[in-house]
Amino acid sequence: MRSVPQRERGAALLAVLAASALAANLLLSGTIGPGGPVSHAHWVAPRIPHFIGKPVALDFSKLGWQELLLDEAPLLFPAGVAFVLVLRRREAREPKSVALWFVGALLLLGLVLFLCFEMNDRIYEGHRFMTAARMTVPIVALCFAPHLARASLPSLLLIVPLAAGVASTWGHSYSRVPGGWNDARGAAAYAADCRVEYGARLGEPIVPTYVDEPFWFPYAGCRPIFAAGHDGPPGVVLAGWPKLGAAGFAKMDQGYFPPATPAAVACPRDARKTAVCQKAERLGSCSPDGSQALRCTIPPANRAAMGKP
Repeated sequence: MRSVPQRERGAALLAVLAASALAANLLLSGTIGPGGPVSHAHWVAPRIPHFIGKPVALDFSKLGWQELLLDEAPLLFPAGVAFVLVLRRREAREPKSVALWFVGALLLLGLVLFLCFEMNDRIYEGHRFMTAARMTVPIVALCFAPHLARASLPSLLLIVPLAAGVASTWGHSYSRVPGGWNDARGAAAYAADCRVEYGARLGEPIVPTYVDEPFWFPYAGCRPIFAAGHDGPPGVVLAGWPKLGAAGFAKMDQGYFPPATPAAVACPRDARKTAVCQKAERLGSCSPDGSQALRCTIPPANRAAMGKP
């Protein structure tokens, strides 16, 4: 019986992992599953995405290249040093170099998507394409550090950018992470018993759901939902509060709930019902969903009335 070569087994494992990721997305109604938000993608000229403001073109001007260097130097320099070291010692085909080629491919693909790919005209989301490289390149590059002479220029080009990236990440976390596990409504979102209070179940699909204001954060933290964010100018991250009230439901009716299907509304079971949930109880059918929530189903014919003030 012929033994299966290592490469064939590796390719089969990658195929199984890819199929598993696709199956999980479809079974849990993820972003590429039926009923998820429709995405529009296109290629653009190379530019540096910004979270706030316009992107910076990567052309003959100095500003774009400066920003690319500041943003990606903690990855580009260490990866470049490791590749030069491998190629110079003719170790490119050795097993220990496979990880370097793998993360190099991740870095190259991530850079191309980061600079030239855009989804739904959301420029700021380009940074997500560098996430895999940001996690793997430093680890693999550090594995080659013992092969470099101490205090040499290659070792400095490998270690210093990585240390700068660590310092920058720590500084950002120190300045941005809130002091304590509280939000604007206290610790309710962190003390919730998701299964008992909000009817959460393992493996449930992501469903577009309008959640009423009094318990939006604990419910959304427990249940996988698609929800509308507050309005804002294009190209700006809509971080912060969701869009609530009749206008919030109307926004979900226009772009989140599938056409000609019932709409889901989550309301508190206590006396904190807003006008939206009072209307949901009149126009739809509601049933308990955990000890703290009601889940109301709004027929397609009544969806437009729900979005009116």
